[in-house]
Amino acid sequence: MNLEAFVILFFGSFLLAVPAVLSPGPVAVAVVNESTQRGAWVGPLVTLGHAAAEMVIVTLIALGLTNVLQLSILRLLIAFGGGAFLIWMGGSMIWGAWRGTVRLPTAGAGDAPAMVPAQMVGLGLSATLSNPFWFIWWVTVGAGILLGWQSELGLLAAPVFFAGHILADLGWNTFLAAAAAAGRRWLTDRRYRALIAVTSLFLVYVGVSFLVEGGSMLVG
Repeated sequence: MNLEAFVILFFGSFLLAVPAVLSPGPVAVAVVNESTQRGAWVGPLVTLGHAAAEMVIVTLIALGLTNVLQLSILRLLIAFGGGAFLIWMGGSMIWGAWRGTVRLPTAGAGDAPAMVPAQMVGLGLSATLSNPFWFIWWVTVGAGILLGWQSELGLLAAPVFFAGHILADLGWNTFLAAAAAAGRRWLTDRRYRALIAVTSLFLVYVGVSFLVEGGSMLVG
């Protein structure tokens, strides 16, 4: 067993997930809205629902789609599609941070009844499935990375990749919930935009790497 490769995959998965997790979306809005009433523990509960959806799609990629993704034409589409998507996503987030148009999600009306734990888990699941960018990310970026690592590490690459990815989700959602519950004293819009800009550079880097890999497949 190549322990070093598993460690690289785990931390690489974590780093790749960070800018995507920081991007404001349905899950972040759900966390902020509910945590103003229920506190920081909303973050882990919403993440649990989010993780359920991600576990299913990781399993499908690892088991059901592996043979299909071995096709050269699909590998090229994943490389170029995933690379272009990452560069677009990272570049858009950097541009939004620079212009000041990216801000922390704000809580909605406070008169809605507070959810019970099971409802918050369901909220995380439904918020995840309602986000089209989530599907795009996994079909292109997630599938492309798993395809590459499974060729070296086998099916064990999937749970390691999932663990690193979901740890980033859990950390950010818990922090965001705590910040919202505390009245956002910990995290200002300015600091949030700086964090977005720095981490998005990693997305652009990985996107360029995808395009280079796609180019290598074409000329090879």
